[in-house]
Amino acid sequence: MNNKSKMSFGIFLLLTFLFIEFNVENDTVELQRFDQYFINLLGRSVTNTNTELFKIVSLFGSPLFSIGATMIICLWLIAHNDCFKAFWIISIQLSGSTVVEIIKQIVARLRPFHQLVVDRGYSFPSGHTFCTTILILTIFYLVIPKIGDEEFRLIVVLLGITWIGVVATSCVYLGNHFASDVFASLFLASGYWCIIVPYEKKVVRMIRPLWSKRN
Repeated sequence: MNNKSKMSFGIFLLLTFLFIEFNVENDTVELQRFDQYFINLLGRSVTNTNTELFKIVSLFGSPLFSIGATMIICLWLIAHNDCFKAFWIISIQLSGSTVVEIIKQIVARLRPFHQLVVDRGYSFPSGHTFCTTILILTIFYLVIPKIGDEEFRLIVVLLGITWIGVVATSCVYLGNHFASDVFASLFLASGYWCIIVPYEKKVVRMIRPLWSKRN
């Protein structure tokens, strides 16, 4: 997919996010039905074992863990003399997380009432889903081009998508988010990535002279 196509797809994803946000802010009947469907669906699978498993998933899918993992990736890049790419990747994760927090404060959607694990703050959009999606997209961005075997490449992609899905499911299962929160975050993260990534070379060209002068 070329940069123009990425930008167009990114805009489409962000428009989809805005559509969900509009429904959240207006508390539409359609959105209530959508969220209630997933509450009922996952509510039938609540067991002590599942709850403990999803608690672990939630821990490893938390924004703190995802940002920490992104930083480790960046340190690895710096160790291999790719400081600019490291700066670019951590900038996407941190700036995106900031955008999510700003939207949370603006929309101010309360979390579901029946939480299996109590979480504070606002519900929309899901920080877990956003940061995990950016982390997985970062891994795809760095790893996929280096994999020659198509079958192995597909396995890596499927594993990444599965992990995003499991983290998103844990958010709804534990009652910390509505389904619309996690779907919106998925669209927001993917759209943000598609729009920002094409500017990498331009940003690096701007930063490189400043870095050279400093050193």
